[in-house]
Order: sequence, then C-alpha cells, then structure tokens
Amino acid sequence: MRYLLPLALSFLFLASCQDDDDVPGPVANTTVELIVSDDAVFPEGIAYDEATDRVYTGSTVNGTIFAGAKTDRRLQPLGTTGDRIRAALGMEVSGTDLYIAGGPTGSAYVLDLGV
Repeated sequence: MRYLLPLALSFLFLASCQDDDDVPGPVANTTVELIVSDDAVFPEGIAYDEATDRVYTGSTVNGTIFAGAKTDRRLQPLGTTGDRIRAALGMEVSGTDLYIAGGPTGSAYVLDLGV
C-alpha cells in the first residue's frame, strides 16, 4: 500500500510527458555547398545580405571578395576588390555596405555594394 502513491505519481508524471500533436517537431536541417573558386583562395568569414539574398566571403590569400545568391552554387569574384583589399577574414553586411576585417594586414575595409 505504501508504494501505491509513489507509483501513481510516477504514472501521472510519465503520462504528462507524451508528445502533443499540436507541437511542431524538429525542422530538417539543410546544407548548401557554395563553391568559391577552383584556386586555393582559402575563404574565411561569410556574410549574408537578407535584403538581396546574397552571400559574401573573402580570400585570406589575396583579398578577393566572392559573391552570389545562396542558390548559385558557385560564387563569383566581386569586381577588382583584390586590388584594394589584401586579405579578407570576417565580414558583415549593414545596409548597402560590406564591412571586412583585414586580419594580419592591420586594416579594415568598407565596401559599398551599391544595391
């Protein structure tokens, strides 16, 4: 008899842990591979512009910025950014500007995306 109350409470606790039909399950994760270049550019940092649905990454080797839509599969070099930017590591989009950390160069850059 003394085990009846703990057993009943355990049963009620376990019954309350069941899944409800109205609670959404986990969302499937998807991975999209974006090819930056066939050359060894060692991309570092990535920024996403929600307004234009574009992705940006930069080369740690020569500073080239690559851009494209998430659905493009292959990002393209963005103009002649490698002539002005020597290394591109972290980056972030704010408005129409792309902020780029130059890492070991000791510089930071702001690139007007002109959207």
